[in-house]
Amino acid sequence: MEPNEPLLREAGQRSEYLRPRDLVSLVERHVGDGGGVTRAAVDVHVEALAERGSHVDADSFGAALAEATTRSREWVDDRAVYEVDDHHLSAYPAAWHAALDGTETLPELVRFLVERTAYTPVEAGAGDGVPEADLLDVAAAVVDVDREEAKVELEACREDGRLVQDADQHPEANVYLPDGDHGQQQDPDL
Repeated sequence: MEPNEPLLREAGQRSEYLRPRDLVSLVERHVGDGGGVTRAAVDVHVEALAERGSHVDADSFGAALAEATTRSREWVDDRAVYEVDDHHLSAYPAAWHAALDGTETLPELVRFLVERTAYTPVEAGAGDGVPEADLLDVAAAVVDVDREEAKVELEACREDGRLVQDADQHPEANVYLPDGDHGQQQDPDL
C-alpha cells in the first residue's frame, strides 16, 4: 500500500500533537471503508511521516499505538484505539460499527450519538448535541461517507429542519435533533 498524500499532509500539519487515535481516524477517513483499517495501513503512514522528518518517531509511535489499543467493544474514552476485529483498528468501538451498519442519514447518526450515554468527548458542550467535527469524523470512519459529502448533507439537513446547529462561526458548533425528535431508543447494551 502506498501512503495517501492528503492524509500525510494533514497529519504532518499536526505531527507534534498527533496521537495514535488521531492518526487511526485520519487513515479511516482517507483510506478506510467503514470497517476500520489494518495495522499495516497505519504503519505505512507512520513510516512515511517519520521519513519526512515530522515529529513522528516510528518506534515511539508504534509503542504508543499498542498502549492505546483496546479490545473493548464499547466506548472507553477519546484516547483509545479499538480493535474492531482481529485485523482492523478504529477510532470507534466495534459496537458502534455494528449498530451503525446501514445508517444512511446524518439525523440517524446524530440520534445514535445523542442517545449514547457513553459518548462524552472532551469537545462536547452542554446539551444533547454532537460537535460537528465529531459527527463528520464518525460519518467518515464508521458509516463510510466522504467527509465533504457529509458536510453537504449537514447543510441540507439544517436547511430543511431535520437537524439544528449552533451558529456556524462557533468553532465547536454542536448539531442537534429538532425539539421533540428523539426517535427510538438505542439498545443500551451497545
